[in-house]
Amino acid sequence: MNFSDQAAYTNENNPFMRHCGITITQVRPDWAQAEMTAVPDYFNPGGTLHGGAFYTLADAAATTAARTDGHRYATIDGSIQYHRAITSGLVRAAATVRHRGRSVCTLAVEITDEAGRLLADASFSAFRLEAIQHPAF
Repeated sequence: MNFSDQAAYTNENNPFMRHCGITITQVRPDWAQAEMTAVPDYFNPGGTLHGGAFYTLADAAATTAARTDGHRYATIDGSIQYHRAITSGLVRAAATVRHRGRSVCTLAVEITDEAGRLLADASFSAFRLEAIQHPAF
C-alpha cells in the first residue's frame, strides 16, 4: 500500500474535510496525522476553535488510520475530551489504531497545537466496510 497516495487521494476526494480546512499530512501503518489552521471561520461565539472542528479533525485522522489495512471504514462511535482552547495557529491530530477486530477498529487520537501542547484527546470506533477498490491503496 502506498501511504503517500492514500493521503493525496483522501485530501482530493473528501469535500467536507476540504471545506473544514483539514489536510491529511502523514500516513503509515495503523497511524495517520491530520492538520488544520485555527482561523475565525472555524470559531465558536466565544472566539476559539469550535469543538466541532476539533471533532472533525480527530475523525478525519482516525478513519484515515483505520483505512491503512486496505478497507473502507465508517465511524460508529466517537468521544472527545477538550483540555485547552485555541485562537490561532496550526492544530494537529495524530490517530493510532488500538485494536483491529474482524469488523470494528478502535482508535485513539491526540490533538495538539504547534508547540505540542495537548488540546484534546479522543477515541473512536469504526466499522469495516468492503475492501477499497482504488490503485492508491
